Amino acid sequence: MSRIVTIESNPSKSPLLGYKRVTKTADGQSTTEEERNLTRAPGTKDTFVVRPSRRLGGYLNTGLLHEVENDYKGQKGYRSAQWKEILEKPDRVSLQTLLEYKHGKEPGFYTNVIDLNPNISYKGREKEINYFQNKISTINLNDGTTKLDLSKPIEEVLYYNMKAADRIANSYAEMDSSHDYYLSSKDETAKTKQTAKRINNSALGRLETLFESKDGTISNFCKVLEGNIAKTNLSEAQAYNELDAYIRHNLSQAKKFNTAYSDMEKDVIKFNLKVKIWDYIDSNIIRKIRNEYIWEVPRDEEGNTKEPIKWDRYSDLLDYLSNAKYQAEQELLEKQFKAKVRA
Repeated sequence: MSRIVTIESNPSKSPLLGYKRVTKTADGQSTTEEERNLTRAPGTKDTFVVRPSRRLGGYLNTGLLHEVENDYKGQKGYRSAQWKEILEKPDRVSLQTLLEYKHGKEPGFYTNVIDLNPNISYKGREKEINYFQNKISTINLNDGTTKLDLSKPIEEVLYYNMKAADRIANSYAEMDSSHDYYLSSKDETAKTKQTAKRINNSALGRLETLFESKDGTISNFCKVLEGNIAKTNLSEAQAYNELDAYIRHNLSQAKKFNTAYSDMEKDVIKFNLKVKIWDYIDSNIIRKIRNEYIWEVPRDEEGNTKEPIKWDRYSDLLDYLSNAKYQAEQELLEKQFKAKVRA
């Protein structure tokens, strides 16, 4: 394992703002470039601390309690009789025990048992209290990359603490939307960057294909893409710029673009139906209220009022408009839409 491990921000987290980094060159000139998007305001801190665990009865989830191979079994000498008794014979010991000996600490130094008495002040008593109640056991995480050097005892302990934390994935591959960060070795970081570059290049190449088709598909694509980036009907040039910015925004959106493009290739009919739904909603024929969709059905030829039709989910609306059973209603919807466009 590499001795340098990085903690990377989850690139799928919704950014709060974009910013530009100003860099000064050797001749004193300033260059400004768009670097990336922050997930929190500049200057704010996200401090990692080991937290209590309900599973452990309120004790700290340090990530050091599981057993590992005893690297110090049967060695010629130990630092003390107490350590000899602990390490000489067992094949396996807790990771906590192993790190305590490795780092030159006393048994129990990295204990997960702490005193949470709110009536006691710990100020000025740093040497008396549990290691994990000291500020030294915490770290401020950058909005981007934070490095850990595992050759340093404090950072090695932090690494195992983070491996046990719910909000930090153990790797990029294991990360999902519930994680704020993921751990990465140098090799995985390089591989991740290569993967991200491939995904972005694929999305940008597909965007060029859409633009070159000159058949209006690129404008319609803005309507069906998750994130609903089309607020109005866009020209092809406007759609290109919107989609280009969407793809470059972050890796998650580049993935969504590729998924939407693949879905379009697999089922053009369904793609066109999604475009229709966007048009119906944009023209207020179908109203979207939170996650519910409502169509106020026009009066019939005799002037009779009909009950509104409601769909609880987008998928239900999509199924309804693709079901031949409701062809009459589908034709009425389209007639109503065209009349509104002509008006």
